Amino acid sequence: MAQGQGGNVAERAEQARTVFELRLAGHSMAAIGDQLGMSQAAAYRLMSKWINDLLTPKAAELREVEAARLERLLLALDAQVQSGDVAAIRTAAGISNQLSDLLGIKQPQQVEHKVRVVDAVDEQLLAAMAEFEQAHAVES
Repeated sequence: MAQGQGGNVAERAEQARTVFELRLAGHSMAAIGDQLGMSQAAAYRLMSKWINDLLTPKAAELREVEAARLERLLLALDAQVQSGDVAAIRTAAGISNQLSDLLGIKQPQQVEHKVRVVDAVDEQLLAAMAEFEQAHAVES
């Protein structure tokens, strides 16, 4: 039988499932760790890995099914697109866009954020500068 860190794979999977079920029942990670003889962090890591191992293949399978469905839709529209049907072209473009999103083939967009924080000191400085400018504008 395959040995994993701290026991065989089947035992670790069962332990991870137990952590998950206890967590769903409302137990804290610290209490779960204590109950199973491990640290809170170890219990969390065990559960996280188990969830990831369980869901990642299903997510990949779902992406494949959805991609095949979108490709079938594109294929069904092909004759209309080739004949210049504007509505079909728009629909195909939307489907193609969804397919690109699903497959992660779009170039990431760069977003620039500018944040201006004004606190009480800044407000006092701005008020003093405005007074100064006003005073000098009157003198000129």
